[in-house]
Amino acid sequence: MFTKYQKQNNQRHIISYLWFTFSKLWAIFHKPEKVEHALRLSLKALQLDYVDLYLMHSPVAAQAMADCVTKGLTKSIGVSNFNALQLGEILEATTTPCVVNQIENHPYLEQTPLIDFCKSKNVAVTSYSPLGSSRSSETDPSLREEPLVKEMADSKGCTPAQLLIAYNLCQGLVCIPKSATPSHIKQNFKVGVNLTCKVPATRI
Repeated sequence: MFTKYQKQNNQRHIISYLWFTFSKLWAIFHKPEKVEHALRLSLKALQLDYVDLYLMHSPVAAQAMADCVTKGLTKSIGVSNFNALQLGEILEATTTPCVVNQIENHPYLEQTPLIDFCKSKNVAVTSYSPLGSSRSSETDPSLREEPLVKEMADSKGCTPAQLLIAYNLCQGLVCIPKSATPSHIKQNFKVGVNLTCKVPATRI
């Protein structure tokens, strides 16, 4: 992924690109002796010498992940779907900082205690599935169709998706909504919604 910066300099526009690359350790490679090999496979596929961030799903791989930082294969490491107990164990087990915890967060699955714990440990939080889980069913319908979400979105002059992204952003989270529709991707970048409080999940 990349971020584009544009600035004015002597009435000329200068556009530069900052790339931030990350990958995730496959579940079948969490044995410590397989971690470096798995990362090297990813680097080969990406045609890179290193990634900026490498994520893991299991604490078993922690020390091997830290070794990858020492070897210059990744600049930093993070975790995915760790609870507070697991994250605390990782932070105590290695001197290499864990910089990110990637979790699912939305009004159907509010994770305030875990988010607060991460912040207390200087661990950034990335929110995936901010628009609601793809595992929704008839008893757990699309979050974007919730009457309260639609009502609040209308009052803010935005789409339900933009409101749900703002719900995560106002908590200080990195938000990575998923979409394959170009028009939706553009809308997701143009949130422009200022929330002073969270969507009251107790009413959903």
